[in-house]
Amino acid sequence: MLMSTRTIAALRCSKCGKMDLYSISRFSCGKNGHIKIFCDCGHCIMMLNRKGRNTYYLQTECLICEEKHIFKLQGKEIWNTQAYSLICQNTGLEIAHLGNKGDVIRSIQQGEQTVRELIKELDYEQYVQNPEVMQRILEIVRNLLAKNLISCSCGTQQLEIDVFPEHIEVYCPYCHAVGIIFAETAEDLQKVKLMRGFELQANSCCSLDDKRVKRKGKVKNK
Repeated sequence: MLMSTRTIAALRCSKCGKMDLYSISRFSCGKNGHIKIFCDCGHCIMMLNRKGRNTYYLQTECLICEEKHIFKLQGKEIWNTQAYSLICQNTGLEIAHLGNKGDVIRSIQQGEQTVRELIKELDYEQYVQNPEVMQRILEIVRNLLAKNLISCSCGTQQLEIDVFPEHIEVYCPYCHAVGIIFAETAEDLQKVKLMRGFELQANSCCSLDDKRVKRKGKVKNK
C-alpha cells in the first residue's frame, strides 16, 4: 500500500460547530510525540499521540453525542492515500475523515447526506436547541435564497442548507464554500433579521455575524 507523509483531516468543532480541513505532516508528530489541532475559535478539536513505532491514539470531541472519543489507529490508517473515516461510538455516524483532500471532501458530502436523512427521522424539536428561533431563521434564510440574495463567489446560486442543533450552514456543493449562521438565541434571530443578503467566498468557511463576516481558508497547518 502506498503511504503518504501528509494527511488531510476534516474535523468539525464541537464548540462552535465549524467544519474545516487541516493538513498534518507525518513528521510533525515525531517519535512518542503529539499534535494538537485548534479551531479558529480557540477550542482544541483533536489530539494525536504517537505510541511506539506505528501506533497512534487520536482523541476528538463529538458534536453529535457531545462526548470525547479515542481511536487507536495504525499509521497506514492515518497516512493513507485514501479516505479513512472515524465513527461516533454511540450513533454510528461519521464524525471525521482522514486522507487525501479529494477523497476526504467526497466523504464529507456523503456523510452530510446521511445526517440530513437522519434528521428527517428524528423529532425536530428534540434535535435543535431552540426550535422557534431555528424555524424563524430558516424562513428568513430560505426567503433570501429564493430572492437570489445569497450567492457564492464561484458563480453559482444553487446553494443548499444544512441544519445543526445550534446553527445553520449555507453551503455551495460546487466549491464547498460554507457560511455558518447561528440560530439558538433571540439575539441570533435579531441579527439575521438585519441581513440583506451575503456572498460566500469560494473554497472557504465563514461565520456570518450580521454585517461582520469572519473568513478563513479551508486548509490549515500546512
